[in-house]
Amino acid sequence: MAGEYADYAQAVKCDCEWFYEMLNVYEDSEFSKGIEKYQTKKVSEIFKVNITEAQD
Repeated sequence: MAGEYADYAQAVKCDCEWFYEMLNVYEDSEFSKGIEKYQTKKVSEIFKVNITEAQD
């Protein structure tokens, strides 16, 4: 969904291909918990300010 939004909005820190690549890696790993945790950490770091603003 993030890839679709990034493609449509064209105003996101990362382009849609970045999100789709993350999905491909996750699927190729057969939904590895390690990959999921790594990607979650990466997204959390990049979008920390945005996540905080949304939570407030």
